Amino acid sequence: MPTWGWIIIIVASILLLAIIYISYLTFRFATNPRTEPRLDWTKVPRFSNYGPVVQKAFADYDAMPKEEVTIESLDHIKLKAAIIKHEDAKGTMILLHGYRSSAIVDFSVMIKHCYDLGYNLVLPAQRGCAISEGKYITFGLKERYDLKLWIEYTNKLFGEDTPLILYGVSMGAATVLMEAELGYPKNVKLLISDCGFNHPWKVCQNVLVTTRHLPTFPILYLCDLFFIIIAHCSLHRACPTKALAKTNLPILYYHGRLDQFVPIKMGIDNFNHTNGPKEMYIMEKAIHGTCMLEEAERYQKTFDQFIEKYGK
Repeated sequence: MPTWGWIIIIVASILLLAIIYISYLTFRFATNPRTEPRLDWTKVPRFSNYGPVVQKAFADYDAMPKEEVTIESLDHIKLKAAIIKHEDAKGTMILLHGYRSSAIVDFSVMIKHCYDLGYNLVLPAQRGCAISEGKYITFGLKERYDLKLWIEYTNKLFGEDTPLILYGVSMGAATVLMEAELGYPKNVKLLISDCGFNHPWKVCQNVLVTTRHLPTFPILYLCDLFFIIIAHCSLHRACPTKALAKTNLPILYYHGRLDQFVPIKMGIDNFNHTNGPKEMYIMEKAIHGTCMLEEAERYQKTFDQFIEKYGK
């Protein structure tokens, strides 16, 4: 073989190895857990404009009596949650936080608000986040099975006749919607989705292209191969829009017009695939995960009205 032929083979091999390595790093970045027991809210960029409000929300949460419980996932990792019991509860809410976050960060002002409405609260730490174990975050693909276990635990604790509301933010919202494919028990009355994405592949693609400036092909395709081989799930295995075909539950949607992590078109797509009663509120100045802070009064008013209408 001529010298130039060997040069082409060597260059092509180096290029292929570089692409595979970048794809693996992308997988590691996407699935990397965040296991601090408690995030410092002052270091969360989206809170920069809401300091005093968030500080009070954290203080309110710290003052609420709570207990920590542990369950085991189907793949044998320990999942933990905080339980806040209401003396005169009219129902229970499971609040499911988003990607690499925690309940107190993602729900901030809404934790006490939900409690003041008269609900027990179950605040799971998602796999690979905060106080729960887990090597990989899987964008709702495995988290939906974890949620099913938390629903079963909640119903054993508070009773299967107790009205149950599932409320998620970001990846937690997508997980709540994907749960439809597994089936909700009869006491689930409604779902609340705040800035949830419509497909694991699409949200990864958005971040890859807009923030990492990398091409979908071949990077995300190889990244998904690592999902399959290492995390044992594919980004195409499930998605909210397909799962929504299997439920007629009322769903309340919130989304920020300025959301760049989960673009508003994803929330609208979920809304359009919803069969049952539905409402959607768009906060014009809200970025990702800040709807409840940017327009707190409107958010809480529409939240309360929807629950009053469908939550019994």
